[in-house]
Amino acid sequence: MALQLVGSTLYVAGDFTALRGVPRSYLGALTTSGTLLAWDPSANDRVRSITSVSTGDIIVGGFFTEVRGQTIDHIDALDPIIGASHPWSNPSSAEVVALVTGPDDNVYGAIAGSGGKVRS
Repeated sequence: MALQLVGSTLYVAGDFTALRGVPRSYLGALTTSGTLLAWDPSANDRVRSITSVSTGDIIVGGFFTEVRGQTIDHIDALDPIIGASHPWSNPSSAEVVALVTGPDDNVYGAIAGSGGKVRS
């Protein structure tokens, strides 16, 4: 499970198919008081990592190859309100297992596989 708090919204990523009894495929969002939000990007496999950038976009990485029915290779930038994918120019050929946002909104990712990799 991975968590990212942005203001009063807690974005949740992991290996689940429901949050608070409501179907959610590997991604969802709650208020800090526990109310489930409509944010439902719906990945097709586990999401291992989550971070955000100053624009508010939520960046997720994991084992998925689809988000909202679109082909997305293991990393995606999502609208923080509706969960739609934003254009992302850096697909990963292997699973993304960790993400962190650095200075100037650079996102760094740890990539699984033989020997592993780190990308910016």
